Amino acid sequence: MKIKTIFTILLTAIITIALFQNSEPIFMKFLVFDFQISKLVLIGAVFIVGLIVGLLWAAPKRKEEALEAEKSELDESDKDWLN
Repeated sequence: MKIKTIFTILLTAIITIALFQNSEPIFMKFLVFDFQISKLVLIGAVFIVGLIVGLLWAAPKRKEEALEAEKSELDESDKDWLN
């Protein structure tokens, strides 16, 4: 077996064990709402929100780097004209 396959199987097993251990319901209160939610759903929701925030936070940096790369490819006369 390749190392990548072994790593994938181990990671899948660890995630599955963690999900089974955190499947019990918890009670939450948000503002005036009281509700019951599974830890599994809460962990997934927090992960998704974190992923979206991380992608949005990183997006402007990529645009600025692309703009700087585009400017560096221009001649000096073009740079003067743009500024």
